Amino acid sequence: MKIGLLGGSFDPVHQGHLQAAKLARKALGLQEVWFEVAPDAPLKKPHDASFADRCRMVSIAIRPYRHFKLRYDELTLPQPSYTINLVRRLKQLYPSYEFVFIIGDDQYEQFDSWKDSAQLKQLIPFVIINRYGIKIKDKSMISIDASPHPANSTAIRQGDFRYLPYGVAQYLLKHQLYLPEILAKMLSKERFHHTKAVAKLAGQLAKSIGYNQNQAMLAGWLHDAAKELSPLDQKKFGSYLDIDACAPPVLHQYLAAVLCKKEFLLQDRQVLRAISHHTTGESCSTLGKILYCADKTDTTRNYPDVKALRALCFDNLEEAFRVCKREVARVVFKKEREV
Repeated sequence: MKIGLLGGSFDPVHQGHLQAAKLARKALGLQEVWFEVAPDAPLKKPHDASFADRCRMVSIAIRPYRHFKLRYDELTLPQPSYTINLVRRLKQLYPSYEFVFIIGDDQYEQFDSWKDSAQLKQLIPFVIINRYGIKIKDKSMISIDASPHPANSTAIRQGDFRYLPYGVAQYLLKHQLYLPEILAKMLSKERFHHTKAVAKLAGQLAKSIGYNQNQAMLAGWLHDAAKELSPLDQKKFGSYLDIDACAPPVLHQYLAAVLCKKEFLLQDRQVLRAISHHTTGESCSTLGKILYCADKTDTTRNYPDVKALRALCFDNLEEAFRVCKREVARVVFKKEREV
């Protein structure tokens, strides 16, 4: 059996990885491509997602492809993960198999930094997915020409979800992977602290009533994602809205739902509805009430009686929701009278 090995951090896996596996399998007639997730890659900074999460995302991404397999071989090896140790182990376990190792041209350029790279090339043939026409000087390596692919794990961790497999996007959103880092760049320091506090409180409130904590925390993290959009981005996301013009304090809730759906690929309708009504409190779903109350009583709020109202949220969410709406209406009415 001829097997292609595709190793890496996969933090997270993306369409570029899948393209590499498809190209190598077709060009070399591989029976299978094994995705080998590195628990601790020596040439990478500490991973943003855990080994378990990265493996689950790979499993989701390759599910439609019966010739792709997720393997855990590196988990049984001494850490950090060195490719030469993996190759030796696999050749011992499967002496009748023919292995090739698939890498991108970016990895080729730093290949000399790999542990025992000269010896490694003698153990296994290397296949380079050459996207940018790099001249491969090492004739022992096989080069497969490919069109440039814009997918990039670093860009994904910074909020560019365009090249994520759909299921992977839903997984990382559900578990809030990378979201704190993404939102820290999108929001001011004060707004981010508020967002973080709302997510935490929403999760606590959900737990107190037996509701889905992940769903509540996700809504908390994303509720103010559009709060500080540029005028150009407001216009961009506003073009998807079918509502009359409204003031910015209210508009951002609708823009946030659109942003989450279009940019982050969020499809959870309950979360989207809660986000789109978190300022006005129009969503009467359990999640809507959790988010509304968490947003009005989080630990960054310092108005009179906020601690008592926060405590009420845990004792009686329904009553706290009514009180929050009443108090917000009173404050808004007072401001309008002053104007």
